Order: sequence, then C-alpha cells, then structure tokens
Amino acid sequence: MTLLGCAACDSVVPGEPDNDPPITTTPPAVEFTSAVEVRDRAVHVTYRLTNRSGTDLIALNRDSPAGVYITGSGPGQVTIAERVFPRPDTTTMTWYVSPQVSGTVLAPGDTTGDDFTVPLPLERRHPYGNDYGDGVIPLPDPVTEIRFCLGVIRPADLPVPAATASAAPGSAHPSVVLPHLGVNAQVQHLSCTDPAPL
Repeated sequence: MTLLGCAACDSVVPGEPDNDPPITTTPPAVEFTSAVEVRDRAVHVTYRLTNRSGTDLIALNRDSPAGVYITGSGPGQVTIAERVFPRPDTTTMTWYVSPQVSGTVLAPGDTTGDDFTVPLPLERRHPYGNDYGDGVIPLPDPVTEIRFCLGVIRPADLPVPAATASAAPGSAHPSVVLPHLGVNAQVQHLSCTDPAPL
C-alpha cells in the first residue's frame, strides 16, 4: 500500500515528537513497491520507487542502510524510514546546526531502490538524537508491527534549494543534501508499506 503525504497520519507515541507540519503541496505521481520481512533476527526491507511525474523528484534515500531512521509511530508500531524530519519542538534543547539528509535526484521515468537489513532488537534512531531534555525516548514495548516509509520531495517545492553532493558510488543519479527542518518536512510526501507483524 502507498500512503502519500501522510506525515500527520501517525498516532502520537509517548515521548516521540509529534510536530510534523501539515503538508503544503500535492503528492507527486510515483510508483512505489516495497516488502518488509522479519526473519533471521533481522528486518529485511526491499523497495523500488519510480518517478511517474513530469518533473524531477528527490528520493531521500542516500543514507541507507546505516542512516535509516527508526521511530515509534503508534501503539506497538515502529517505522523504519528514509525521510526528512522537522526539528523537535522543545524548550529544553538548542540545536545550532541541523543534521542533514541526502537524496537521489530522479528525472521523470527514473527508478531508485534498495535492499537492506536492520538487526533485531530494534534501536531508536532519529536525526536529532534520543533525548530532547526530558529523558531518553524509547521505542514502543513490545513492538508488534513494523513498516517502511520513503520520503519524496519536488526540488521546486523546497524553500531553499538543496545543496549538490557527490554522486553515490555506482549511481547514475545526482545526489543532493538538505537539512532536517520543518520547512522541508512540509513539502515531503511519504510512501509507506502496510504494517508487517514483528
């Protein structure tokens, strides 16, 4: 199943920041297929995304597999994601530099994808860390479901153009870098799998 523009579709999880901004753009046309399997004490994720729109898109997938994010997304549910996050809304922490995420630029008709493994037990990973001043944020316990989400952004929708980065080894697609900020999250659309049992 593909869910586009679903930044606000997650249930609030205790401790998780719930400040994903409303999406301000329409979803681009993409073809997204993905599978999430749990076996051999690991979560195996496979996905492919094809740009079916008439303009360039950025798939935020250049940090995989070491850079995938793992957060709680509902009671018993965890999301593994390659996406941009807004800065957590907190008065107890100050970030002078925003972490960055890399993306693959896809021309119309281009495809990107990956196959990666995340070992069990899962450990929370967020670009702004696991403690925003009120203690360490845990994943749901127990975890009963897991899903994968990939963020996609139109370069034309970004308030500040993404910085050009070195192309990934073996990739024919250009790479860009952009910060984890709310202004970028509000133009991001997520393609997500259905939750898989863990």
